[in-house]
Amino acid sequence: MVSLEMKKLIFFQDQPLLGKAPLSRTLSWLVALMMALLTLALLFVLSIHQRATSLHDQLADRLTVQIVEADPSNRDRQKEAALHLLQSLSSVKSVHALSQQELEKLVEPWLGDHADSEITLPALIDFTILPHGDKQAIAAEIHHAAPSASLDDHGSSGATLLSFLSLLSSLLWSVILSLIFATIAIIALAVRSAVNGCHDKIILLSLLGAEQNRIAGLFCYKTGFDVFKGSVIGCAISVLIAVLSRRLLASLPTPIFHSDSINFLPLLFIAFLPIITVIIGVMTAHIIVLRMVEKR
Repeated sequence: MVSLEMKKLIFFQDQPLLGKAPLSRTLSWLVALMMALLTLALLFVLSIHQRATSLHDQLADRLTVQIVEADPSNRDRQKEAALHLLQSLSSVKSVHALSQQELEKLVEPWLGDHADSEITLPALIDFTILPHGDKQAIAAEIHHAAPSASLDDHGSSGATLLSFLSLLSSLLWSVILSLIFATIAIIALAVRSAVNGCHDKIILLSLLGAEQNRIAGLFCYKTGFDVFKGSVIGCAISVLIAVLSRRLLASLPTPIFHSDSINFLPLLFIAFLPIITVIIGVMTAHIIVLRMVEKR
């Protein structure tokens, strides 16, 4: 057992045992950098998952009837027939026929004002079906009621985007795993360097009767403190960057980046991330120090 005087020799700032070891400042900043990258990647992949889930829920059962007809009266007649048909189907959850003003607003960014006076706009009907709805049967009935109609399946058109988001999410998870292993490697190298730098002091503690677990505990205490300090700094930096990025994306005109709800689960996980990092760092330091002390 290490005596009270030995503990004072170890922990007091005027006579630090491990203070000159190349562990403290360098390890804290390296861990802060890795944790900032890790937290940003984690927030990004969770945001992608949330957005992909939202898009899937919005597009999976949503379809649009498009009636392209040069004769306005024939177009309106087919539109009314398709609208009445959709409203009568039990498998259709909701129906919305776009008005002329809504159509003009949709094409205004490309065609400018008064687009309807220059070209004939098609008639559009948005509708959502129930999960058990048969899209092919609905399409056949629509074509029978409105021969000039075509059916756009938003779920099929958005499948490519969802596949890309899934691929991007998988790549980010691989980056997260790489950052975790890189952080463990950094802690291991820092601990090995500290043990090598304190070779004589470790021998002195052994001669004074200190056990190997107690010597390993000294390095674990130092490593845990430095890792905790670096992980808190890194998480704070990443959260600040994420908040600024969210505000920047919210100002963009593209609605795909907008989100009305805030998911607090990632923030709760990030709050515990420094503690998880400390546990991993202390376990890594304990194993490495014990192995190196046993060899001496």
